[in-house]
Amino acid sequence: MSHDPVRALFLPLGDGFVAWPEDHRALFLGAVPDAALEPAWADRLTCVQPLKPAHDRLAAQGFAVAPERRDTAALVFVLLGKQKHENLGLIADGFAALRPGGRLVIAGANEIGAARYEKMVAALVPLEGSLFRFHARAFWAAKPAAEPADLATWRAEAAPRRIVDGRWVSQPGVFAWDRVDPGSAMLTEYFPPRIGGTVADLGAGWGYLSATLIERYPDIAAIDLYEADARSLACARANLGADGRASFHWADVTAGLPARHYDWIVSNPPFHEGRGQRVDLGQGFIAAASAALKPGGRFLLVANRQLPYEATLSRHFASHQMLADGRGYKVIAASAPKSSSR
Repeated sequence: MSHDPVRALFLPLGDGFVAWPEDHRALFLGAVPDAALEPAWADRLTCVQPLKPAHDRLAAQGFAVAPERRDTAALVFVLLGKQKHENLGLIADGFAALRPGGRLVIAGANEIGAARYEKMVAALVPLEGSLFRFHARAFWAAKPAAEPADLATWRAEAAPRRIVDGRWVSQPGVFAWDRVDPGSAMLTEYFPPRIGGTVADLGAGWGYLSATLIERYPDIAAIDLYEADARSLACARANLGADGRASFHWADVTAGLPARHYDWIVSNPPFHEGRGQRVDLGQGFIAAASAALKPGGRFLLVANRQLPYEATLSRHFASHQMLADGRGYKVIAASAPKSSSR
């Protein structure tokens, strides 16, 4: 039987253990586009998803979707992911989103330890039921009359916080949330003596590369941070927002950027989505960078050394050079973007 925690999440509804509220509206926190989401639910289910590509796919399926929760409901679904503090924060927010008498349904894959979360929730509130199917576990509970203190703790632990000796703001659940990513740190070692003009940071995360650029190079006139995770972008605003040269864009880079606009582009592109490796994401970043650079523009890239980006660089740039290859990463500089690259 296939691995499908989303399908497991909605089984209590289909099996009659949980019913739609009288107003027929529900919230789905951690929502992902999935075949288990029935088209008939489009006018009933409001989805919350901070990742722009998934957000846009949910919208294309006809669902109301937002990057953060704003509403309450009598029925809330929570899909668990990989990161512990993020999951506990989602559960706590799910209970907070419930109206009095409402129900929270939670599900996660067995491989991320869904049984552990079931035990943690059961220690706080009585569970009304649970089921195990599709290599996943779903369980549900009613909103308690008084919120257990642990839920407030879980919510606080999932919130943005200071990291790396208080230098940066980050948040559990975002990429490299509690540290400077070693690939990004390595890329900064190979920044050239001078960078100026209009710059873009593709997959900017919580802003480390952009902050380093702004600190080092007074000739930068403007820097645009493109990031698909709305939570990361909010942290980047906290880290760089005081500098008027920085602009922040919640965007799917692979969907395209302003054409022939930038003098320099830097990137540490993502290469995972969910449980799978996505080489095409980095390849899409390379193509987008080529189309967005001015004719004399330069592109600086860091990537895990096993990722096959060289052929894509050759296709979109007249030349590229390996600046470093070690510590599990490679740093590449590319120049002379080809006008026919997109």
